[in-house]
Amino acid sequence: MLWDILTYACILAAALVLAVDTTIRQSRKLSERAPSFVRGKLWGYTPLTLMIAAGLIFFIKSFDDAFSQPPVREFPQQSATLAASTPTPLKPLIEASEEPASSPTKTIIVDSQIKRLTEIFKGRTAVQATHLADVHLSHTISLSGTVYNIYSDSIVFQRLTSEDPTASMYFDESSTPMLSTLKRGDQVTVRGKIAEIMADEVVLKHCQITNIANEK
Repeated sequence: MLWDILTYACILAAALVLAVDTTIRQSRKLSERAPSFVRGKLWGYTPLTLMIAAGLIFFIKSFDDAFSQPPVREFPQQSATLAASTPTPLKPLIEASEEPASSPTKTIIVDSQIKRLTEIFKGRTAVQATHLADVHLSHTISLSGTVYNIYSDSIVFQRLTSEDPTASMYFDESSTPMLSTLKRGDQVTVRGKIAEIMADEVVLKHCQITNIANEK
């Protein structure tokens, strides 16, 4: 904001100096009454000097903006949207079970917030949906669900069906030891900040487990 004000101020000053100089030169009386520095040779270069200053300020502002952009978030999961490359998945701490997801002895919890956030992409273009999803980024929420898979630094919730969305939660190094105590089917509540919202997945970062209900 300060850089913009300085740029516009230099341009305005240059315009005013040019207007005053033109008016004085066209009027003999004003020319005779004008201060000596106005009649000097350097006065004629004042508008050019101010415009050069405005250009330099604009260049400095552009340079500052280019190097003050926040870093791009990177997460080791496959995005549902277009991606430049497919990341190599982390090796699970537990082996995938061949037991069907709809086992009658297992209760699957699906947090309604996951569906509400991913529905932002329904019926909208990628540009529209991403703009709306960005409003929720960095908000802290708690999600409850059934553990489907466990990685060295994250867990993934079980989908109710293949068409339903899921959630991936990433933990800081200090919180990862607790992951080794979990197993598939555990019902947990995780608190973290929203890092990314996609059409079929919600990603949280800096997570902490606030509640565990082990499957019997």
